[in-house]
Amino acid sequence: MGTPGVTSSITKSQIVKCIKNRKGVGARICEDLNVCYQTFYKLIEKYDLKDELQRERNAFAETMCDVAESVLMRGMVQTQELGNALSAAKYVLNNKGRNRGYYPPVAPPVDKETIFDDLTTGLKQIPDDTRSKKAGKSEMAPQQPVSDR
Repeated sequence: MGTPGVTSSITKSQIVKCIKNRKGVGARICEDLNVCYQTFYKLIEKYDLKDELQRERNAFAETMCDVAESVLMRGMVQTQELGNALSAAKYVLNNKGRNRGYYPPVAPPVDKETIFDDLTTGLKQIPDDTRSKKAGKSEMAPQQPVSDR
């Protein structure tokens, strides 16, 4: 993607400007600098810009969460269906909004002993003749084979 030897001509201020303009999105920064991803990260190491890059990424994530929250608020206030926008907002908040307290829904834990106790209690309450039918010992007449015609 990039030209060999071009990294020596890229200055720290150029990288910082690209980081800010592209909100920390590495692929877009690489396009602007005309370097590959690996070279980009070498430049980040060389100029000690990890913190700057992370700050921009965090700021962008906060902006996305702000937009997602506003979409949710609009959806709660308006009577019309926002469908896809609400789904996208929920996705962003579940994945990027954890520092704001948004988490994907989690199923409650299952207590295996309680389920087993409920099952055994339920089996004890089933009459014996019903249990034998459920086990495949039915009182139905055997079926006759169908003859070829």
